[in-house]
Amino acid sequence: MQGSVRKKGNTWYYRIDLGIIDGKRKQIERKGGETKGAAQTALRKALNEFESTGEVHIPSEITLSDMAREWFDERTKKKALGTRNDYENVIRNHIEKHKIGKMKIKVLQNKPEILQEYIDEKSKTYADSTMKSHFAVLNGSFRYATSPKKKYIRNNPMLHVERKSFDEDVDIFDIDNEKEPDVITVKEYEKIIERFSDTIYELPTQVGFHTGCREGEVCGILLDDITWFTTTATMFRRPPAGRLKRRSINITTAPVIRREKVKTVNIYGEIHICKKMFYNNKEKCWELGPTKGKKDHTIRVGKILMDDITKALEQREIEREKCGPFWTKCFLKRVKIDGKNHAQIITAPLWEVDEQYKDLTPIEFLCSKFDGSPVTNQTLKYGNKVVKKMYDQLPDKEQFPNLEKYHFHMLRHTHATLSLEGGADPKDVQERLAHTNIATTMNVYAHTTKETNKRTVEAFERAIKKDL
Repeated sequence: MQGSVRKKGNTWYYRIDLGIIDGKRKQIERKGGETKGAAQTALRKALNEFESTGEVHIPSEITLSDMAREWFDERTKKKALGTRNDYENVIRNHIEKHKIGKMKIKVLQNKPEILQEYIDEKSKTYADSTMKSHFAVLNGSFRYATSPKKKYIRNNPMLHVERKSFDEDVDIFDIDNEKEPDVITVKEYEKIIERFSDTIYELPTQVGFHTGCREGEVCGILLDDITWFTTTATMFRRPPAGRLKRRSINITTAPVIRREKVKTVNIYGEIHICKKMFYNNKEKCWELGPTKGKKDHTIRVGKILMDDITKALEQREIEREKCGPFWTKCFLKRVKIDGKNHAQIITAPLWEVDEQYKDLTPIEFLCSKFDGSPVTNQTLKYGNKVVKKMYDQLPDKEQFPNLEKYHFHMLRHTHATLSLEGGADPKDVQERLAHTNIATTMNVYAHTTKETNKRTVEAFERAIKKDL
């Protein structure tokens, strides 16, 4: 194999003749340096590399932004649309707008400290879930760049970047664990509901607290997803000692002989969780898609939540009358994106609904705004800010310490923790949260409390006494 150097302008280049490959002569020319000597040195290095490995590696001039885009287009086609949206958001709103996006990957391959600095910088501002997406995009891009198919660069610098807290599994049963539980107390929950009373945030917060659903799942619940169970409350008089006292109430499904009045009341119900709401960045619209992990499940809820839902729906009818023709009607439009079926949410005031909507599926969300339009994930994120502002104005902040860092997902953590603290079977809690692995339920979403620790000790001592 032969090589040569030549000068073009003020720069010296080296050329390598690889011979006849697939019937064609193949040559490689790359920048060698500012002097003839530097070009000759680069040429000798390339020739030696070929003699030892059988190939010549030429570092790519592609930038990180372009690399991330190429990886996204090539390697994420089979990912869920929600995941693709998260990755695209990282590329478009972070990497491409940051100075690191303009840097060439051949430079970054030997400077993992720059990538580490970027991760540390973003970690100070963004949640763990967002940081996981950041790491996935960067790691995926550099793995793609170093793959045998591409060979853009030799080294993957992400192998030397620390993931830190957002990728660490926390053992909740380690009493020396310094990580504070990501939960709120019942007292803090009541404070939030008090602030959200008669607002669009009230019902979503109640549903999240009583079901443990994710924010996208709460927003995606339709009225048709709810099954109402009723029983009969039979009221009758018992006149002891010849005197008429206040009526007692006996909840039963069996007939009562001395029946004075029969009244049907909602006792409990079930909510079928089969879809979530998310924003499609590509189409710039909200959609309904499968739940995380594509696992449909049914959550049984008690009288407290069903009463809250009943109250909210009664208020909605009042709002519907007030709005009249300006009430928002919701529809599902079936479309194909990248060869896959998607359900886009279409909204329009009643006075605009005409023939063009007749082929669309009408729907009504459990959680809606005062005009009938659906509550979205973005709505709930703004609710987080409302809670934090409320906390700043509290005269007794020390009684509500967790409200300072409140976010909607804390309701999910709280639901799991309170369920286990109340004696629920861990497998039932796992099913309720739709976790594939029970380790996720126990290690991430359930947090040890003083009460659970106390019960564990008491159970252990009861077992000892039993065997004595």
